[in-house]
Amino acid sequence: MAQWQVWLDDPTGNRLALLDGLLGLSVSMVANDIGAFQVALPGDFDDSLIHLDSLIEFWRAPEGGTFRLVRVGMVRKWVYSEDDDGNEFLIISGPDQMELLNRRIVGYAAGTGPTSKNTEADDLIKAVARENLGSSATAARDLSSFNFTVAPDLSLGPVIERKFAWQTVMTVLQAAADASGQAGTDLYFDLNPVLVSETQLGLDLRTYINQIGMDVSASIFFGKEWGNLANPKLEQDYSEEINYVYVGGQGEGSDRNTLERQDAARIGVSPWNRREVFVDARNETSTAGLTAKGDAALQASRPRLRFSGALLDTEQTRYGIDWQFGDKVTVEYRGFQFGGMIRAVRLELNDDGDETVDCKVETEVS
Repeated sequence: MAQWQVWLDDPTGNRLALLDGLLGLSVSMVANDIGAFQVALPGDFDDSLIHLDSLIEFWRAPEGGTFRLVRVGMVRKWVYSEDDDGNEFLIISGPDQMELLNRRIVGYAAGTGPTSKNTEADDLIKAVARENLGSSATAARDLSSFNFTVAPDLSLGPVIERKFAWQTVMTVLQAAADASGQAGTDLYFDLNPVLVSETQLGLDLRTYINQIGMDVSASIFFGKEWGNLANPKLEQDYSEEINYVYVGGQGEGSDRNTLERQDAARIGVSPWNRREVFVDARNETSTAGLTAKGDAALQASRPRLRFSGALLDTEQTRYGIDWQFGDKVTVEYRGFQFGGMIRAVRLELNDDGDETVDCKVETEVS
């Protein structure tokens, strides 16, 4: 049976109390997005310790494993209630630490350096975080004194160009990760909780190529034959396919610079399957630039073979020891074998100490 330790911190990350009278909890985490938490406490808990944006540290030790800080919650709601027997309890809840990225916009005028980037996608993510929450932000917006840091640039993603004045930071980061994926490199970001000292918490924004965690796809397998896969779904989708692209560059009318890009193999699948689109690329000045825009359109509109399913915590595949959130695993279904990252996890603990692990894997095979 897994064990939990849940700490209540003040909003600056200083530990205040170990929540050892838990009546239940739930923690969810989602790749490149915002998770959530909820904690149920006895009604006589000292609520003077709870404040807006109090931090909640969630530590979990799987059976046979050691404690690991799995997520941090930020208190945005607390509710007093009682059950039918008159027992009072307190429920505190809120988003996880990733919600910080949704609290800020890119607060600079269009056309300035902080709102226009042409660089590697992972470095773009870090630059936007630094300029709006971190050490490169204005003094009133800089969270560095509260142990908010951004990891060094690694320049591992594809080069992308983006303009994003006044958009939320989360939106910009998600768009950069999506653009990287469309260019062939899966890119993820996370606000990684770190202990600055034994009693104080910090957050470090990091980027990851291919998966957030470990690649255990060569050793950890999920499938119906092993009893650790539920609700599998395999989808083959051609509904948004584009396989012939006309790209328009600079110039007007018959003098406009144009070229055509195609995927002949996909066109030939059916006598009806030539599906065309026009891409306006008047900002490109070279043939190479037009070609890149056309190829990007072909890649983004390719047919999709998608798989999704629920992964089960079993004795042979133990969550927190053999695999965990952000790891890349192998799933087998209907003769296909998929390597996919665990993109969403929900952990629940009831008042009897029984734990439920709900994990989803989603992958695009093509």
